[in-house]
Amino acid sequence: MRTQSFSDEADECRRHALKFQGRPEAAFLMKLACSFDDLARDDRGELRSPRSTKTDGGATPDRAARKPRKAERVSLAAEVRLRRPGKSNYRVRAFDASPGGCKLEFIERPDLGEILWVKFEGLELLEARVCWTEGFTAGVEFQKTLHPAVFEMVVKRLAAS
Repeated sequence: MRTQSFSDEADECRRHALKFQGRPEAAFLMKLACSFDDLARDDRGELRSPRSTKTDGGATPDRAARKPRKAERVSLAAEVRLRRPGKSNYRVRAFDASPGGCKLEFIERPDLGEILWVKFEGLELLEARVCWTEGFTAGVEFQKTLHPAVFEMVVKRLAAS
């Protein structure tokens, strides 16, 4: 019998999801990876795995240097489409958003400063830049800030779905 941590299982699911990009299997594997991630966290939301790279204050080195937020974020749990340079688009989970950016879960860890495109239902592609990373989660800043009315419409649509 093979013994792996929940974090290892989540990583394995993400690797397999890459093989199935654009197919329903990829979405299922990403949801499974998210479930393993949830199991890997304790009640305070910190990773149980000794492999965690947390520093004082609970932030990874990548995230510790990020700028303060320009606007309050709205908590959500939705799927959006993501396109990275040279790759097909695929669905990812968005955890929160503001008119200036959002927090996404990736299949492959992005590079800081990487440019990519986020597609919310009913909007055109939004060019974004990776500002911070923590494992397979990253914050992206939109190249153009969304108008408050447009952002409100996006949040309502995502809440309804």
